[in-house]
Amino acid sequence: MTDGLRHIHDSATLLEMSVTGLKSANAVSYDDVYDVGFLGTASLYNIGYVMAKAIVENDARKPRGIPQTAPYKFVLRYTQLPAYGMDKDHPTLGPNTIDAANQLANGCN
Repeated sequence: MTDGLRHIHDSATLLEMSVTGLKSANAVSYDDVYDVGFLGTASLYNIGYVMAKAIVENDARKPRGIPQTAPYKFVLRYTQLPAYGMDKDHPTLGPNTIDAANQLANGCN
């Protein structure tokens, strides 16, 4: 996990690649995906951890827990944080990731 946090921007990039891959007309082979470092779900756990940590720290003074929520709501909540994109602890997400979350929030319209 510590090593993954050192390379958190790689995790954000791999998340972006996975989102753009969903729109692709042609599937990318497993070997090609493996070669760029998408080794299972660890990369997504790393970026998810950083996002959840930032939300918890931002909401620490508010008397509410973190309910389980749809992934797109989680992404959008993270991007609304005041510190989003301001430092290494709040990395920006790719535009396709944010667009996909907004699309889901709007009922896939």
